[in-house]
Amino acid sequence: MKLSPYPSPFCLLLGSSFLVAGVAHAQVGFSPEAVPGRDELQNRNPPLIVPAPTATPRPKPTTDTPPPTSPDSTPELPPSSQLTAKRVAYEGGTIVAEGDETNPVIFRSGLGQLQATQLRLDTVAKTVTASGSVQLERQLQVSRREMRSNRLLPLSRRENVTETVFGQNLTYDFNTQIGSLDNGILRTAQVDFRAERLEINGQKYSARQAVIRPGGLSDEELKIYGTPPMSLRAKLITVRRDKDANRISISAKGAGLYFKNTRIVPLPSAVLRYGTGNNDSQFSVTPRIGFNSADGILVAGRFGIALAKDPRNLSLNANLGLSQKVGFRGGATLTTSQSWGDVRLSAQRLDVVQTQLTNTIELDRKPEITYRSPSFGVFEIPRVGRAGFSVDAGYGNFTERARGNTNPFGSVSSNRIQGRLLFTTRLNPQAGPFLRAFAMTSRYSLSNTHYDATGVELGYAGKMLKRVKGEVSLRMTEVSGQTPFRFDLIEIPRELRTTFDVELTPRYVLPFDIRYDLNQSKVRDATFGIMRSYKVFAYGVVYQTSRQDLRLEVRSGF
Repeated sequence: MKLSPYPSPFCLLLGSSFLVAGVAHAQVGFSPEAVPGRDELQNRNPPLIVPAPTATPRPKPTTDTPPPTSPDSTPELPPSSQLTAKRVAYEGGTIVAEGDETNPVIFRSGLGQLQATQLRLDTVAKTVTASGSVQLERQLQVSRREMRSNRLLPLSRRENVTETVFGQNLTYDFNTQIGSLDNGILRTAQVDFRAERLEINGQKYSARQAVIRPGGLSDEELKIYGTPPMSLRAKLITVRRDKDANRISISAKGAGLYFKNTRIVPLPSAVLRYGTGNNDSQFSVTPRIGFNSADGILVAGRFGIALAKDPRNLSLNANLGLSQKVGFRGGATLTTSQSWGDVRLSAQRLDVVQTQLTNTIELDRKPEITYRSPSFGVFEIPRVGRAGFSVDAGYGNFTERARGNTNPFGSVSSNRIQGRLLFTTRLNPQAGPFLRAFAMTSRYSLSNTHYDATGVELGYAGKMLKRVKGEVSLRMTEVSGQTPFRFDLIEIPRELRTTFDVELTPRYVLPFDIRYDLNQSKVRDATFGIMRSYKVFAYGVVYQTSRQDLRLEVRSGF
């Protein structure tokens, strides 16, 4: 049977459904932004956005009943499609396929598979109706980030996954581009998305009473790990896509971030937009709640807004928080990314320095401008990865004080100009051996002091034992001169460091981070704890000995 050309229901509904799920995942922010402890460039995984294709599938019923033909049919060579059912009937220009729960109707196309109890495909009116239980599946390859310590660079790997949409009573009109799916469950490679009703209206997709949580787990994996407790719930989520499919916006009304059934942070109204390129949001809000010894309870939020059509050209990000012990702290950063490099202008108040062995350092940056060049001299090393050079430079005014000290005479202030040349084999971080080498120089206005350092780091990242994975490295640094600041100081010039996780059971992980000082022949710092793992999401408490810091740690990944 030759049908008039129009997109298959699988193509449009599946494309729109996974579009909603992909955008939702990009902005929910289930965990704090990971801050690696090394300076290599990081690959960012863009949200999954699948534009609605315009393929012209032509079902081929697999029954013995010959399909009717029409002299008005337009002969074409569309991608192959197939319709399988126990019973197939033809009512004028409508194909009626029926099955049951054990033997559903199956419609296959080059993009995936649609299953339903009954399927009505009107080739004249160009509508499709699938009644009973509806299931859409497709196979695809995605990049998944490994769930590991926030101190480490993210590792990603390519995997073949199955993404599935479950629901009831699918309807879609290809002329008006209007359709709906009841009780929709979208199980993607990144998130699980549930809604009482998913409505499609042209380039706008709406979901009512929606729940979004970290996903990508099969039913068998859910039995092993359990259901992740973090979720975003909203009365209404609306996604709009421009005709060129390069700009996406998502709005959530009556939303909140939940831990199990307890609302942590209310989000009465939020609007997020995606632009051309790497899909950075035009406006984003990521709330966070944490606990550590320096702050006590910290309620914070990251706010981002694009100041140009392409967010990479110019954007403003603010990290603002209210600390139980420190009070208000935070700052803002103006960023531009160009072909010649990245420039950041930032200002920070009462920044609690996280990179040193003590948590008693508070720092004001007022302001600081930094530059990072693109990678150059790039080449591939077999079984290691991409290697290359980069240059960093910065100038700023800093005021450092001990935490809680409000006496102006107890603080140190100085301008600093700094430059660094870096070589790394981790431009695309992956499991295996790695090498870093750097040369850095700093000049201070206070007493015209200088501080220079050159160093090299050799390490290995990946699986160490059957239930142990992480990273181990040896770092050797030569230092000359002096710095007026403690936050600038290289505290362990010759260091053996290992950061790894021990899988106690599938549901529980023991994180460790040990820093051994080779000059003093002793452990200078050790961090350990216990985390509840859901494979794609983990949370728990960790204790750091040098800082005497007990804090909440949250991770996400696969």
